[in-house]
Amino acid sequence: MLDHIYNDKYFNWTKFENIVKKKHGEYKNATPFPHTSLDDLFTSEVLDDVLDCFPPIESDEWDRRNDIGVQVKLRTKWKDERDIPPKVLRVIQILQSGRFVRLLSEYTGIDGLMPDYWYGGGGLNQILPGGELAVHVDGTLNDEIKMYRRVNLIVFLNKDWEEEYGGHLEFWDSKKKGCVKKLTPSFNKIAIFNTSDLTYHGHPYPLTCPEERSRKSLILYYYTATRPESEIKFGKQHRALFSTREELGI
Repeated sequence: MLDHIYNDKYFNWTKFENIVKKKHGEYKNATPFPHTSLDDLFTSEVLDDVLDCFPPIESDEWDRRNDIGVQVKLRTKWKDERDIPPKVLRVIQILQSGRFVRLLSEYTGIDGLMPDYWYGGGGLNQILPGGELAVHVDGTLNDEIKMYRRVNLIVFLNKDWEEEYGGHLEFWDSKKKGCVKKLTPSFNKIAIFNTSDLTYHGHPYPLTCPEERSRKSLILYYYTATRPESEIKFGKQHRALFSTREELGI
């Protein structure tokens, strides 16, 4: 049974529907590109359960990234629902439900959004102290489902997160002249934003949280079959394109 998907015990559907109805224009007109930050849509207990499911740092369940643009990042290696802890899957099923995705399409103004049931690149993420994620534009095409990534959704899972810890999600202008908006990765905050060749984002400064902490999140992506020409700058298909500190002047 999937009764949990539409149960307000887990997710505040009324609040989200009201946001979509009243504030979709704010999303589309946000600068430097369409985005939003929504607080407390999930009940705290549901996300506490997700936190409890994070594998230990030394676990081989993590795909370890430590390459150009990405430093000390861990990402779960999910292939299908059998790999996902039930309490995490409960949250994902809400965010991939027909009701949620229809509302997300209405909110973003992007028709025909589809979730990624192959979990290409999504999942549980954490960045360890000293880690960073260079400012970048995302890869465009999901090779497995042959669809274009259009919207990113991040559920932040960091309780009592202090500003001095860093790890802010930064949104930069399309010419990479500077950060226009940044979001604190605090617990039960959902960041939603369009992704294209013009949507530079990341957290380019090393994480300074205590050694026993990390920057934790759940990330999901949404796709469409085509991609507007206005969003194409580097070609229809490419991997993530990272910017160096020298390029950004930081």
